Amino acid sequence: MNLMTWKMKKDELDDLEDEIDDEDEKMFEMYRRQRMKEMMEQQKKSSFGSVLEISKADWVDQVNKAGENVWVIVHVYSEGIPLCKLVNQHLVQLAARFPTTKFVKGRASVCIPNYPEKNVPTLFIYRNGDLKKQWVGPHEIFGMNCKVEDLEWMFGQVGAVPTEMEENPRKQIHDVMQSNIRSTTTGGDDDEDDW
Repeated sequence: MNLMTWKMKKDELDDLEDEIDDEDEKMFEMYRRQRMKEMMEQQKKSSFGSVLEISKADWVDQVNKAGENVWVIVHVYSEGIPLCKLVNQHLVQLAARFPTTKFVKGRASVCIPNYPEKNVPTLFIYRNGDLKKQWVGPHEIFGMNCKVEDLEWMFGQVGAVPTEMEENPRKQIHDVMQSNIRSTTTGGDDDEDDW
């Protein structure tokens, strides 16, 4: 290859490299803009992240008019009830983990006058102003044995939080109990365990 041919090839390569650099730069810029747009949209959705205390006057704005396609989890509680305190602690953790879901709490005496104390804690799930699910009273949330994973599972089953949990954390316990109850009520053939 003579010097002239080599120079032409080098110039062609330099031009090609410049074109590739320009294309890469354009693609990188397009990717950057798209990513910025996605991040801005996520930031709009992720505007929650904590548990907001509400009153009866706040209910309509904070719950029923929370926004289009916004999931709202409401905890109606009473002061001085240990299970309500436990649920509030769990909700703080879940709110931080799922900032696209709005978490609010309100004292029963303030939000719902004459609400029976036997019904607390109560959890309501709303979306687009509609009640989607409710759990009323301690027995529906496993009493003082309630774990943050239990609430995450419950909320995830409704669609209120984008959980990655694939199994109910209480499934094994529930299945064993159910099978024992079934064998007892059907008069199982196992005479060895008779008392």
